[in-house]
Amino acid sequence: GSTVRPIPVTGAGFCELREDGLHVEGQASAVGAALLLALVGGLAAAGGALLVKTLFFSGMSLNTVAITGVVGLVSGAAAPSKGKPGKPVTHTIPWDRIAKVKADPSQPEGAMVIVKRHQPKGAIHFVPKDREDFMAEIANRAGIRVG
Repeated sequence: GSTVRPIPVTGAGFCELREDGLHVEGQASAVGAALLLALVGGLAAAGGALLVKTLFFSGMSLNTVAITGVVGLVSGAAAPSKGKPGKPVTHTIPWDRIAKVKADPSQPEGAMVIVKRHQPKGAIHFVPKDREDFMAEIANRAGIRVG
């Protein structure tokens, strides 16, 4: 199967089936910022280790430099996740922009809605009270089949 990028909405929000489309409220996910911070942190740690190796410890192996970069990458990725809630975000996705609705393979009771030709595009993941009814109603309104 193909992988669909998740739409950056997270938290205990809600969705509502409205006449004009699927209305979703939640919190903005900091995935993009966390990834950038992790990349910058990892590169900075590796660069710092390489500089120290060059200036002071010519015997330091490049493996040590690489391990330092990985440690910086991991710590940079973990840093933004320390309890900072995202900003509130709201999306209304028109029914004709919903390409697919199906069970979410990553969550036992979850559903996912695939959005195309609309910003944001990608997949929105939900854990509705009644997954089957939720998916059937979205499919009906979007004029598509479940699955």
